[in-house]
Amino acid sequence: MRQPLSILDQIDLAGKLGDLKEQHYNHTLLLTALLELLTEKGLLTAEEIRTKAAGLHQLALSGSEEDILS
Repeated sequence: MRQPLSILDQIDLAGKLGDLKEQHYNHTLLLTALLELLTEKGLLTAEEIRTKAAGLHQLALSGSEEDILS
C-alpha cells in the first residue's frame, strides 16, 4: 500500500502539472498557427488536415507504431 504524498511532494506535483499545462498550451498555439498559415497560403485545405488527423488517430488506436512513423 502506498503512503500518502507529503505536502512538499504535493506542491512539487502541482508545479509539474502547471508546467505541463503551459507546455500543452504553447504546443497547441504553435500548431494552430502553423495550420492556419498552411491553409491561408493554400498549401493544405482544412479537409486535408482533418482527413490526415483522422487517419493518424486510427493508426494510433491500432497500436502500430511503424505505420504511424511511415
